[in-house]
Amino acid sequence: MGLASLVLAVMSIPAAIVGAQTRFSSYLIYLFVFGKKGSNYVNALLGLTLLGWFAVTAGFFGETLHIAFIEFFGASPPTWLLTLISSALIIVTTIFGFKAIDRLALFAVPLLIIFLIYVSNLSLGGTNLSRCWR
Repeated sequence: MGLASLVLAVMSIPAAIVGAQTRFSSYLIYLFVFGKKGSNYVNALLGLTLLGWFAVTAGFFGETLHIAFIEFFGASPPTWLLTLISSALIIVTTIFGFKAIDRLALFAVPLLIIFLIYVSNLSLGGTNLSRCWR
């Protein structure tokens, strides 16, 4: 994993420098460097790489949701189902942009606050938090 990150960094630094100076997107930079046919291959490789990285991240997220469901609800839904549902939410959010992010935040932020309180309670050794606020 470290070697892959190093290779990605070595490849990304020159592209980032060129992009910052020319204000061109990566697609246009590849088009100038590799030509029309070559840029199609590079963009296809980049797309497959990003799709693979999305799959890895979605898998981790699905496993984390599975653990959370067991801890909070005592239920054990299939990890693949949680991964599928969370990936669909991420894709819908990406398609619809900031309005979807705003709506998702209205739902997610209260859950994050509840989770923060729960984890804080656990870190305090299971102390009853209602006693702390009296």
